[in-house]
Amino acid sequence: MIEWANFSDIWWLAGLPVLLALLLLIQYRSEKVFQHWFNRNQYGRHHPVTRYFLTAGALCLVFVAILGPAWGNASREVNIMGREIYFLLDVSASMNCRDIKPSRLARAKQELAKVIQALKGDKMGLVVYTSQGFVQCPLTTDSQLLTTLLQIVETRQFSNTGTDLRAGLSRCLERFASEPRIEGKKVSRAVVVITDGEDFGDKYTSVLLRLENQGVKVIPVAIGTSGGAPVPLDSGSDQYFQETGGKPAYSRVNPETVNAIAAQSGEPAFILDQSGASLSKLTQHLQNLPATLVDQRTENLASNRYQWFLGLAIVLSLISMYLLPVRK
Repeated sequence: MIEWANFSDIWWLAGLPVLLALLLLIQYRSEKVFQHWFNRNQYGRHHPVTRYFLTAGALCLVFVAILGPAWGNASREVNIMGREIYFLLDVSASMNCRDIKPSRLARAKQELAKVIQALKGDKMGLVVYTSQGFVQCPLTTDSQLLTTLLQIVETRQFSNTGTDLRAGLSRCLERFASEPRIEGKKVSRAVVVITDGEDFGDKYTSVLLRLENQGVKVIPVAIGTSGGAPVPLDSGSDQYFQETGGKPAYSRVNPETVNAIAAQSGEPAFILDQSGASLSKLTQHLQNLPATLVDQRTENLASNRYQWFLGLAIVLSLISMYLLPVRK
């Protein structure tokens, strides 16, 4: 079965009848001039009709070659260059706080969606965490799939409560360890941690060290304000968690956690607050990480055979030139 590599250029064929008509007119006028000024019996190889069809056939073949006819199978090795990035997103109840509009979690999803679209081609995944880490999306080059799975993340989808950053980082470490590696090739890897800084779990410094030993860069993003906000019982709820004594429980961004991650990993920290800041600088930082070989695959493609048609067009043109009138 014939496939067409450049089928979108088929509109060029609209000009083919015009060119053939113009060629016919030129041939007709040339023949009239020839008969007026020259004695036909004194010339050999004079075949105007044959020359016309040869030239017209060559022109048609050129147009077919432009469309890129392809058939048969051609295998080729494709190297996928890029980075492997996991976004580690805090989905504890405090991420429903509305000190950042519309909420910390909603704002984080908006900004992450922009980062994902800017990094198309890289292998990206999403891990969310409360007191445990959950793989929302494994590493994939399908940015649309990742964005869709990001948008459905809500705090209510997990029964686990609390915030344990160690659990989230450990899940990322496990996922990276399970990813197949190309032998002898180092892969550029990163974890982007989006958190309000609250952490009620075990110490996470040892996990950071293990990630560093695996060549994984950990980049923290703080979300929230120092003034904080009461913690809603659910997304969009006007009821709040209560402290002892009946006062609403407040959540404030904890810069110490983010700064500690940045200091240990040697990576810059980024902030999302009510100032309207975006994660464009984070995107630039990730794009500046070296692109390495993350995957190799064999693709079976139909082989483009345009050369055959182009070559035949050249042969027909040469024959047409050979049939030009020659004086006996």
